[in-house]
Amino acid sequence: MKANDQLYAHVQEIEADLHRTKAAVREAIQARLTVPIGTGLGTVTVTGAGALVSVDVSAKAPWMVGAEKLAAEITRAIRQAEQQARASRLASAAGNGSTR
Repeated sequence: MKANDQLYAHVQEIEADLHRTKAAVREAIQARLTVPIGTGLGTVTVTGAGALVSVDVSAKAPWMVGAEKLAAEITRAIRQAEQQARASRLASAAGNGSTR
């Protein structure tokens, strides 16, 4: 194979890898991730980009743990969901790179 042909083939492989990676990241961003709030207190949902979509709290939660603890648990769950979304995006991007 001539040098120009080899270079062209390599550029095509890189472009294909780039398109696969972009598609995987787009898919990860569109996904929804739901994380529990404590044990049975409710759930928080974020997009794959980490944007908060919803906080669903059990009607009994404030009486189960108190308002201050519930607020702390909701905050913890949101942070956890955001971290998981970030990790998922990074894994999607890394998992679709070139295997050369």
